[in-house]
Amino acid sequence: MTTMKERISNVIAWVGLSCLILSLPATAFMTIDALQTHPKKVLYTSCAVLEAGGSPYDAMQLEQLGVNWRPASTCERSGGWVHVWSYKGEIRWNYYYTVWMDRKEFAEYYDDYTSVRFEKYFSLIKWLLPLWLISIVINYILFGSARLFPWKKAVINE
Repeated sequence: MTTMKERISNVIAWVGLSCLILSLPATAFMTIDALQTHPKKVLYTSCAVLEAGGSPYDAMQLEQLGVNWRPASTCERSGGWVHVWSYKGEIRWNYYYTVWMDRKEFAEYYDDYTSVRFEKYFSLIKWLLPLWLISIVINYILFGSARLFPWKKAVINE
């Protein structure tokens, strides 16, 4: 017959194992994202600044990279910012409506890059893995047995 201590130990162990199991796909997604080749932002500048001649260095750099941002009216209509990226040995550029353009927006423009949206998975890992470790520690402190495998019988020291 199981005692109340064994039952509590089982619940804690199963909660811990379920946290570990739920965190595994998130860890896999983060690993896939880390192994991917990501685009790197080379340069970004405002169309208004380029047109006003306020940044001759940026204009010169854009010309060296082969980016034809003129006419400025097209640049302004298309977003107002020129973003230049380096991806797979190529220089790619586009207009965007704000200065904040990241890999997710880059993926919307170019079909050969897929961004893994791992922010929600990272928040899962941030909570699930510590809960798993805490369940092991609580089981060890309260019952004298660190339960990694909840289906095995608990050895509870009285």
